[in-house]
Amino acid sequence: MPGNAAEGGGATLPTVPGENSATRVSLIGMRHGMREPWAKVTVVLPSRHVAYLDGILIDIRLKHGKALSRAQLIRGLIEATLRSYIDLSNADTTTGIMELLVKKWRRA
Repeated sequence: MPGNAAEGGGATLPTVPGENSATRVSLIGMRHGMREPWAKVTVVLPSRHVAYLDGILIDIRLKHGKALSRAQLIRGLIEATLRSYIDLSNADTTTGIMELLVKKWRRA
């Protein structure tokens, strides 16, 4: 994307001793409310996945009176996966990843 410092265009980021390009991309900014480096990622999802996420968010809002974003929900799901210590590298397809997660979470 033109003008994106992480892609080499636009403004340059200050250098830090020992910094490399991987570190530089992760240090693009701090998003409001996030306490660690972040990167913006765009993902295309099937409509049924979006509807599922939105349904969960509606239920949360009705039960708790608090509106969360899709991004917050997705971050929570990813963090739960991280904390489950599942080795997702044992799968080589989306179906394999789903099977590993379902197997682990059903036992929990």
